[in-house]
Amino acid sequence: MRPLRDRLVDAASDGSLKERAYRTLKRMILTGELRGGSQVVEAELSKKLKISRTPIRESILQLEHEGLLRVVPYKGIFVAEMSLNDMKDLLQLRFWLERFAVQEAVSLITDADLTDMKSLVDQQEQAFREGDLYQFMELDRQFHLRIAQVVGNARLLRILDNLRDQLVACGLRGLQKRERIAEVLTEHREVIRGLELRDGGAATAAMDQHLLKVRDSVLNF
Repeated sequence: MRPLRDRLVDAASDGSLKERAYRTLKRMILTGELRGGSQVVEAELSKKLKISRTPIRESILQLEHEGLLRVVPYKGIFVAEMSLNDMKDLLQLRFWLERFAVQEAVSLITDADLTDMKSLVDQQEQAFREGDLYQFMELDRQFHLRIAQVVGNARLLRILDNLRDQLVACGLRGLQKRERIAEVLTEHREVIRGLELRDGGAATAAMDQHLLKVRDSVLNF
C-alpha cells in the first residue's frame, strides 16, 4: 500500500482538478460557449482542459444536480435547455424569494453588510466599464446572495444560489443592451438606499422594480 501522505496528496490533487473542471465547465455553460442542447463529450473536454476524465465526470454529475446539464442514458450528456415557460417559472420563484429576503433583511442588516453591498456594486460598475459581462453577472449574484445571507436562512440561500445558476444564461441575454447594465447599477443602489434607511417599504419597492425589469429584459429579448 502507498504511504498515507502520498494518498492524501493525490486526494487533494483530485479535489483541486475537480474544482477546476467544475468551474471551467460551468463558465462555458453560463457564458453560452456551450449552448443549450449542445452535447458535452467527456473525452473532448478532457483533452481541451488537460484534465483526466475522472474529475470531468465528477464535475458533470455536480452540474447535472444543479440543473445545468442533462445526462441521457445511451445518448450522452447535454447542456440543459430552458423553454420560455421554464424561464417564467424560475423568474417568478426568484421574485417571491428575493422579495421575502429583502423584507426580512431590513430589520437585521448591519452597517458592515451595507458596506459589503456597496463595494459589490462598485465592483460591478468597474466590470461594466471593462466590458466583462460574465464578471458583472457574478458580482450581481454575490450582491443578491449577500442580502439573503443577512436573513441567516441557509436553505433560502442554497435555493437562491441554485436559481441564480439556472438564470445566469438568461441574465446574460437580458444584458445585451448597454443601457440595461447601467439601469441595473442604479436599481441595486436604490435597494441599498432602502436598506440603509431601514425602510421596508422603500427597500421592497426597489427590489420589486428591479426584479420586474430583469424579467422584462429577459423575456422580451
